[in-house]
Amino acid sequence: PLGDGQRFVFVVGTLQGWRVVHGKREVRKSITRRMSAVGETETEVRPGLPRAIEGLADEQRILWATVRLVAEKGFESVTVSDVIERAGVSRCAFYELFESKDECLFAAYEKVLDVLVDYVARAFEGDGPWPLRIRRAMEACLEACSAEPEVARMTTVDVPAARPEAQRRYRNALERFAPLFIEGREYAADEIR
Repeated sequence: PLGDGQRFVFVVGTLQGWRVVHGKREVRKSITRRMSAVGETETEVRPGLPRAIEGLADEQRILWATVRLVAEKGFESVTVSDVIERAGVSRCAFYELFESKDECLFAAYEKVLDVLVDYVARAFEGDGPWPLRIRRAMEACLEACSAEPEVARMTTVDVPAARPEAQRRYRNALERFAPLFIEGREYAADEIR
């Protein structure tokens, strides 16, 4: 939280989708990926997870159904019966793929994180100095969270609060983003020299 008189200072421009208003952050209603001011065109890739699971393999249907159920009901409230009903698979098919409800829930959590990390990493790739690349990555992360707010809450609040194993997985997920910021320390050190 900002105290009276404090303001946000962005070393490298502003992060598109956020602005400073009387010293406080305000989320704009729509985050665009237009960065024509830095020579980029609008990106065609948009975040989002599958909503229609028909036609997917049993395992994928189970995982995506689990993601949606956890986002709707909470980590602890989802049952195997909920999952098999939503996924349209048999109980036998579920237990051929997963030994327990927890194994399925954690696999679904990992699946969401894989999609998010991949999306953010793709935004980070490319030419340009580190500040521009990390800006693209942060915009992608915010865009993904705004596209799927229930899933964002599930991955950042609900699952990590569930139990120690979930907390451990959450910490591991955050570590997957560390390389993006390590490069920033190297960039800053070069700028100071």
